[in-house]
Order: sequence, then C-alpha cells, then structure tokens
Amino acid sequence: FFKNNKVILTIILLLGLALRLWNLNKPEGLWNDEYITYSISMLKFPFDFFEGIKTNCHAPLHYFYLKLWMAIFRDSDFMLRLSSLVPNLLGCLVMYNVGKNYQTKDSSIKIGLTCALIGAISSFLIYFSQEVRIYSMIFLLSSLILLYSIKMYEFPCKKHAWWLTCFSVLLILEHTIGFVFVIFNT
Repeated sequence: FFKNNKVILTIILLLGLALRLWNLNKPEGLWNDEYITYSISMLKFPFDFFEGIKTNCHAPLHYFYLKLWMAIFRDSDFMLRLSSLVPNLLGCLVMYNVGKNYQTKDSSIKIGLTCALIGAISSFLIYFSQEVRIYSMIFLLSSLILLYSIKMYEFPCKKHAWWLTCFSVLLILEHTIGFVFVIFNT
C-alpha cells in the first residue's frame, strides 16, 4: 500500500486542502484579532507600520508577510485567510519530510505519511489555517526547524546549520515566544 507514496501524499495534501477551504470565506467577516492583524499590515510603510507593530505584542515578520501577500493578492477576507492556509498546508508537507527523515529504514515513508496525515486532519491546524493570524506561519517555521534539527543530527554540515539558524531567526521574528521553541529545540 505504501509503495506509491507520492500518490498517497498527494491525496493527503488534497484532503488537507479540502478541509481548510471548507468554510474559509466566513460570512461574519474578520473578527477582532484578525482585523487588528489586517489593520497593522495596512499601515503606511515604514513609520506608521513600525509604530503599529510596537502597539501589538507580536514580532514583525507576519505583518511583513501579510503586507506582501496583500500587495500581490489584494485584501478580501477570502484572500487574507488564504494567506494562512498556504503556510499551514506547506507545514503538512514539511512534516512528511520530518517523518521521512526521522529514520533511514523502510518505515520512514510510513512515518512521513502519518505525520502528513495528522497535520492534514488536525482540527487545531485547520482552525488556524482559516484565520488571518500568525499561527500557520509558526507551524511552518517550527516544522522546518524540526526538519533541519533532524538533518543536523543525522548529517551535520554547514548547509543544514545555516538553514536551521535561518528558520530559527524567522520563528523568533514571527512570534515573541518563538525563542522558547528555539531554545528548547537547541
């Protein structure tokens, strides 16, 4: 059954996409925290933008990401929420690679597919993939840190160290509590 892992992974990711798209365009519109995130991202760059970030408890990376997303895709509620869906689903793909890299034996593909499936059907991840908030990007960056931690452990090299450092810095810039994950991961 696990011989054609690319087909199974594609089915898992399509299932994850379907679950995340269902009810993405909520009729009630943005709620308070989503609107605050949107409002800060809409501020004029650089002075008003950084002043807005200082009034919030979160680090600046997500506001930059959302500002760039809106410049490309506009700012309808659906498109704003899609900005969370994309990194969330990419995080499921990264978790496949985490599981696959966890062991070098035959069971690694099964572990990878299981990790992807758990991510794809997680109600917590689905919920936060439908909000204009920072949590999907935290999931993606944390998954990438985990992946490169495993790679560093298995095959230490400068390239893996560089990627691990890069994703760790990005996580810290995504959320003020990101340093806790980085410290414990280290």
